[in-house]
Amino acid sequence: MANLTPLERFWSKVDKRGPEDCWEWTGGRNGQGYGVFYVANEKFYAHRWITAQAIGRPLRGPRDGHPAGTEDACHRCDNPPCCNPNHLYVGTRKRNAADAVERARLWQFKVTCCPQGHPYEGDNLYIKPSGARACRTCRKIKDQEAKARAKAARTHCRHGHPLSDDNLLLCKNGTRKCRTCDKARLEKIHSRPRLL
Repeated sequence: MANLTPLERFWSKVDKRGPEDCWEWTGGRNGQGYGVFYVANEKFYAHRWITAQAIGRPLRGPRDGHPAGTEDACHRCDNPPCCNPNHLYVGTRKRNAADAVERARLWQFKVTCCPQGHPYEGDNLYIKPSGARACRTCRKIKDQEAKARAKAARTHCRHGHPLSDDNLLLCKNGTRKCRTCDKARLEKIHSRPRLL
């Protein structure tokens, strides 16, 4: 193996079949199933490396000073370990994501409920500006919890009186009130003239 060129070493790790079949990577793979190939101790995704060889230059990306995802090696076959050059093309990250949406191959589309079990449908479904789905019920619960935490963390009432020691009034429903403000409110109510 030491005498082989990187290209010869690459093809020794690919199960070549017919020209229209997927040629699967037989070497190491990452968690998503993409082949991992090392050249001069540098790690490459196998499908990206062979696409770069086919076009005669590296794909543009962070390694050469371009923004991440400037160019992707995209699969026409939706098979991550495939390294058949006939199944690969150069596209942008945006185009690759759009292909995934069109072909409904994103794992997110198989998920019909949020992690808490609320359905992603009807009035409960919110589509974020990024295109991601969100659960309105969970968002409402999260907002209520955040408000409760913020309220509990308050050290003064809206008029600047401290919410501590003798000035703190705890209500039956768990809310905290300012005794000074509550006393002023009650005095105002009792000082109004009564209608007969």
